[in-house]
Amino acid sequence: MTNYQINPILLRELRGRMRTARSFWLLSGFLVMVAGTALLIYTANYASNPGQIVGDSDIGRSVFLVLIVTALIALSLVAPVLAAGSVAGERERQTFDLLLTTQLQIRQIILGKIIASLSYCMLLLAAMTPLMGMVFLIGSVDVTQLVIMLAVICSNVVLLTCIGVYWSVRASTPLSATGFTLATVLFILLIIPLLVLTLPEIVLSTAVRSNISEFVFHVVLSIHPFVVIFLTDSALRTQQMWGQEFSINGQSFVVPAAWILSICYSWMLSVIIVWRTLRRMRTSR
Repeated sequence: MTNYQINPILLRELRGRMRTARSFWLLSGFLVMVAGTALLIYTANYASNPGQIVGDSDIGRSVFLVLIVTALIALSLVAPVLAAGSVAGERERQTFDLLLTTQLQIRQIILGKIIASLSYCMLLLAAMTPLMGMVFLIGSVDVTQLVIMLAVICSNVVLLTCIGVYWSVRASTPLSATGFTLATVLFILLIIPLLVLTLPEIVLSTAVRSNISEFVFHVVLSIHPFVVIFLTDSALRTQQMWGQEFSINGQSFVVPAAWILSICYSWMLSVIIVWRTLRRMRTSR
């Protein structure tokens, strides 16, 4: 029976990252930021409604959303920045050619870099899960909502990590890779919503826009993780967890929920980006 061999790139990356004090300081700072933000919201609500915190659905939902959004903001910065220095850092340390001369396949190198960055991000997310669980003491949040939100965060972290590794392969230095990565992330988070909100106003007539704008917003903006968080919270309140009903020109139809579209978009784009990364890596040998 052949023993399972761990990807050596993954093993080296994890050992190197977890042996530095920076990783533990980053983990501590992440937890302090998430817990501190949630504590501020909880304290503000308690001060305005003393003795009425437990069982208050609005307060429990607000604290939960603050935890989710704060974690998503932090991971949207940490994940691509960590990944952006993976391959470009090898070039800067002049170890990239040595890496290519090993017997490792290009697929093993890229997947090792991606999984190593994802592993640390999943560690951050797992470390804050008990904080999310504390919201159950307040009420109004169930396990289904927690699982859906974590699935949305994880899928978007995978996408951002793949983007970071892609630019790390294309760039010559970690600094330039980080710049291109953050520019791509800002394009997804800022430019796409701006285009979706403004283009229908310019291109479509008022009658057509009133019919399809809500449908377009739902489908296109499902790529935006922060929009998905609030759309999912609204859908769960109205018991529309799996689908959203729309009506265009008198025809009603159901579209998959925003969180389902978000997960599908993230994984589809991640596969495409990894494929492009592998092709780029082969041409640079």
